[in-house]
Amino acid sequence: MSNKLAKKTLLLLVAVTLFGCNEEANEAKKLGFSSVVEMKEAQTKGWHTQKKYYEDNPSIAQAAAINFAKANQTEEKNNELSKKNNQEIHVMLESKGDKYANICIFYFEISNLTNLNFTNLGFDLVTRDSSNIIVDKTDLIQLRIKPNDSITAKLPINHCDDVATIEISNIRNFIQIDGDSISKGKLQYVQSLPILSLSNVPNITMKSKGGVLSSSQRSKFTNSDNGNNNKAYSRNLLEDSIDPKFGSRIKFSKFIDEGGLNTQSTFYGLNIKSLQGQWTSSGTPKVIVMRISGATSPKSIRTALNKVCNSNHDDWHISDVVNKNGNVTNGQLNCAYISDDYGFEISYSIN
Repeated sequence: MSNKLAKKTLLLLVAVTLFGCNEEANEAKKLGFSSVVEMKEAQTKGWHTQKKYYEDNPSIAQAAAINFAKANQTEEKNNELSKKNNQEIHVMLESKGDKYANICIFYFEISNLTNLNFTNLGFDLVTRDSSNIIVDKTDLIQLRIKPNDSITAKLPINHCDDVATIEISNIRNFIQIDGDSISKGKLQYVQSLPILSLSNVPNITMKSKGGVLSSSQRSKFTNSDNGNNNKAYSRNLLEDSIDPKFGSRIKFSKFIDEGGLNTQSTFYGLNIKSLQGQWTSSGTPKVIVMRISGATSPKSIRTALNKVCNSNHDDWHISDVVNKNGNVTNGQLNCAYISDDYGFEISYSIN
């Protein structure tokens, strides 16, 4: 048998099979059965219609009714979830890091405007050049975002100088809520949520199925008085150069070249007297140590460092038994302060 004849035969067999499946499904529906499987099971036992099958087998009818009720309850829960939910996820491209071997680290702020506790959330991304030609396909995964909260996530992107558009093509199939995998129905619900996006990086556009994120929408998490207003989108040269997420040795060198502390000595409201930094081999901040006046209030120190550690006042461990000191840890980032005879030393480090 030739290859062409074999292919035609295979296609004919597939078509016959599909036609047979459709015929069986139509027959099952016509006879009142919920599925072809149920129809075959009943007819094997001698019953032709679902009505007669259930009349003669009340226990089977009762089990089917229970399953139907459970399915309705699941649908009602999803509908109730939809009503309570704000039904939006916001993704903003905050900054583009320095380039190493044609790869740049891009920083995204992702806001979960729902009542869902995502313990594992991910997005499929497509990058395109200025001619709308695909540069690469990648993903932003393993994100933990609490209800009505936001996080900063970083992603290395290839051929970063060619990227003109970053498109969020989909929410990934593998999602966990409260640590558990979710049903197909809830997955469909989550994947239907509008994703609004915005780019804060010049010459790069963000695209998503929910449209463009407005300035009023992106300020949702900036108005609470919890000591953490790190959702502000403009940092001065000092703050930006030593920021644990966005800072770099290159930015710090630029800060020094433009006058250093003689030109800009304000760090989130604190007046910095001296500054020392250690950097990783890739040029990102590892340890930052600063000196400030002893007249500074500990609360104002915590307020400034909250912007670095993405923490709140209630997260701090503080003491004034021997000297005034405090520390807070958020993931691999630790922020601390301690008083001495010369003032305060404030620091943060990345483990």
